[in-house]
Amino acid sequence: MGFFTAVLGPGSISIAFDKAEYYGGDVLSGQITLRVTSRIDRSQPMQMEIVGEETMRWRKKPVDHHKHRHSDTCSSREHGKWDDEDHRERREVYQVLREEICLDIPGRSYEVGEHVFPFDYRLPATLPGSFSFKHGVIRDMRDVKVRCEYSLRVRLPVDSMWQADIVKTEVVYVREQPSKQVPRSITQSEARQVNFLHLFNQGECHLTASIERDVLPMGGCVQLDCTVENQSSWCIRSIEQRLNQIVELHRYETSRSLLHQGPPTVTRTMSERSSDGFGARQRKEILLAQHIEYTPTWWSASNESQLLPSMRSHFLSVRYELVVQCCQTLCSSASVIIPVVITTKLP
Repeated sequence: MGFFTAVLGPGSISIAFDKAEYYGGDVLSGQITLRVTSRIDRSQPMQMEIVGEETMRWRKKPVDHHKHRHSDTCSSREHGKWDDEDHRERREVYQVLREEICLDIPGRSYEVGEHVFPFDYRLPATLPGSFSFKHGVIRDMRDVKVRCEYSLRVRLPVDSMWQADIVKTEVVYVREQPSKQVPRSITQSEARQVNFLHLFNQGECHLTASIERDVLPMGGCVQLDCTVENQSSWCIRSIEQRLNQIVELHRYETSRSLLHQGPPTVTRTMSERSSDGFGARQRKEILLAQHIEYTPTWWSASNESQLLPSMRSHFLSVRYELVVQCCQTLCSSASVIIPVVITTKLP
């Protein structure tokens, strides 16, 4: 029994929260239960630490050395060193939150049994929500992973060289505060010349799309009022709508030759729908419905896409757009883009 006490410590700690998730500005509350199996004499004070970290990991995209010219003095050993650099994982960490709270007085002894410590801590209102972003390749980066997570760690130091400290860590799920942007109606239109094979003019196609609110809750639905006036001699095969997520990375290492392109950006389709088209020389008014959700497809499942709220954190920013496009076989045709803000649901 003495061996297990030395390895596992003279007791254990459990943490219970009053809610499963919290919003920025909420009071994080609950209780910590210390179960003592062997008397603890004159311990140091029990510490509670609340930590929030945003981490970005990535690797450099491998360079095809056969496509680049090197001097004859460049040895294969140097090539190997470059390859090792390409495969090494880069990592950056930004500390969002760190708060230490003393739960007890120093020098206290704990008898065998249970000791309960309630706690309350108000989270900063501006905290970014917990999120995880993964993508395969973004420009000269690969295996990109950005994560923001929060944890509560409780530690009771034990003043004995034969007994381990009692430590417990629990994950805290934080949601970002819903956007306070005032919703507004948006109307976008485009008139596009319909060119068969991009060479032969077939007339024009006019597309107008509007929404009543550009601030949309996750899991909700938005209606698009569309008017399509096909003045061309080519029928419209279908009308497609997409919800696109645009993710922009803020901090990264890149080669000088790519600096003029700006920050690495990736566009991913969260969901898409298609409506029936109609014939040439016709005008039609259509009511489209777009659900604000992620619908995985066979090409996006490998990237572990996730519908995140519109936000800006230390390492990335996320924004969204609704795209409505008239599809005409072998022709360029009209399309419109409506920027929208996706927000978390109200608590």
